[in-house]
Amino acid sequence: MLAGSELIDKFKRASNILRDDGIDAGVESIYEFCNLIFIKIMSEKKDVPDILRWRNWVQYQGKELKEQFDSVRQYLRNEYNEVLKVTKISKAQTLEKLIRLIDKVDFSKNEVDIKSTAYEYFLSRYGASKKSVLGQHFTPRHIIQLMVDLIDPNQKDKIYDPYCGTGGILVQAYLHIYQTMDKSNQRGLLRLRKECLFGRDIANTASQIAKMNMILISDGYSNIQNIDTNENPVDKKYDVIITNIPFNLGDVSQNIAQSYQTNHKDSNLICLLHCIKALKLKGKAAIIVPETIAMNQQYANFRKDLLNKAKIEFMIKLPPQIFKKYTNAKTCIMILSDVHIGETKKIPFVEVENDGFSSDSLREPIPNSDLPQIVINRNHLATSYPLHIPREENHYSFIPTPDININPNGKKLRDLVKVKKEKTFLSPTKFYVHPLISSRTHIISNRGKPRLGQNIKDQGKGKIMIQPGDLAIATLHSQSGNGLFGISEAEYVATSQLVLKINPDVDVDYLCLMLEIRLPKLKPKGSDLVGRETYSRRELLNIPIPYPPNEELMKVVYEIKKKKLQVKKLDNELKSSKKLLEDKIECLS
Repeated sequence: MLAGSELIDKFKRASNILRDDGIDAGVESIYEFCNLIFIKIMSEKKDVPDILRWRNWVQYQGKELKEQFDSVRQYLRNEYNEVLKVTKISKAQTLEKLIRLIDKVDFSKNEVDIKSTAYEYFLSRYGASKKSVLGQHFTPRHIIQLMVDLIDPNQKDKIYDPYCGTGGILVQAYLHIYQTMDKSNQRGLLRLRKECLFGRDIANTASQIAKMNMILISDGYSNIQNIDTNENPVDKKYDVIITNIPFNLGDVSQNIAQSYQTNHKDSNLICLLHCIKALKLKGKAAIIVPETIAMNQQYANFRKDLLNKAKIEFMIKLPPQIFKKYTNAKTCIMILSDVHIGETKKIPFVEVENDGFSSDSLREPIPNSDLPQIVINRNHLATSYPLHIPREENHYSFIPTPDININPNGKKLRDLVKVKKEKTFLSPTKFYVHPLISSRTHIISNRGKPRLGQNIKDQGKGKIMIQPGDLAIATLHSQSGNGLFGISEAEYVATSQLVLKINPDVDVDYLCLMLEIRLPKLKPKGSDLVGRETYSRRELLNIPIPYPPNEELMKVVYEIKKKKLQVKKLDNELKSSKKLLEDKIECLS
């Protein structure tokens, strides 16, 4: 299996080879390289004719190799009409370099969709993924998996992706159905291949690659259309839609808007209206949309209409880094059912914090993804939580307050503490501890120990008094970084801190360790009058805390506590050694 870095290296080398042959346009490079990968994967399949077997012709060189390659392409063009076009590679040397580049790679053993990944890479390299060209935002495989698992289609469904790109969603839907169906049901298998999966895309190269992908898993490629979806409405034809709509392409023409019987011209809404119109009665859908559709006042009337056209099962807010390379738009997955006959009464809302990959540009796999919990607890989400009911006064916003926790065994920080709000008027003669507190785990500021002698002069104002044992979380971004909190060891006055009294049944050390992990990940939400970054108290209180902790968690907590004691002991020994050294130096002087 190719590692990600090896794959990208091959794409770079292929791009350079094609450029040397005069094929420098992004889309042309994509198509030539993906064609070659397609032929290689076809050759790895069982029971293919001799002409397709890679080893039967790959040993040729130069002009003979190109002649053999052209014969293979022509055979596939005859077999799969119009999927493979005439190659623009003019030099036999170019073709030979590309073939040697992938000769030893067994693409069938790679989990990633190589062609779609190549398409994405080449678009990115040549700047063709900009909104003005395609408006495409490639959906990561794990998000596709989530949507397909939530919809759970079967071989009796007609499944449609109106903005299918290179076909990743349709491929995953096929695999989901195939893995769960009776393989002896030949009629069902034939229907899955021929009558189950349908896709459209306006980009010619993307739709061609989608056809290749469908050929590699089944026949079905004839159900992929290269067409402007929004210009061609479909009426009550499909049982299921799973898609990622193209974002923010501007306004459509008046004629297109009229074909959907609406005055809305915003392309985002037209895409959604296309999906709803294309679904049969009781149809269901999973659609990735910009968060603005779910929140902004400008879409209030659209949301109001949608509540009467379908049942919104729930909304899933995705992390912003998922589509960051394509768009800054925040995104949600909208899960719909009972289209045309349903009515939305309540909308559960789920916010994904951990999608299984790091939030930096590397996007490396990390443990404890939230996504499996959404699938496992989907029925719990829909029935057990106090749900948000959209109301006219909040513009029918689909984003509720408070958010719903995806883990039925989990809690928010607010569930484990009591917020201290009582204010005390200060005595002009009493001295109070300056708000720099020590902690079992952190220190609110790194600028020194608590100072006991600062006189509070504005005694006429009410102040929250922090008592020993209270939990304080800094709401201002200090020089020592974010995620700072402490358990107070003295009485002092709260200034820019959220003050919490921990519930008696909560293990303080466990809670502090959870905060050590969660707090540094929060990002500032604003700034104060002097420009210091601030943190939302609501977001702080909504920090998810696994509770009650299971046995495995407590074992880890115990190990961390033990290691911290060892560090403290070593720190004391280090201080003693330094003191001894200082004393000896003093004696020498």
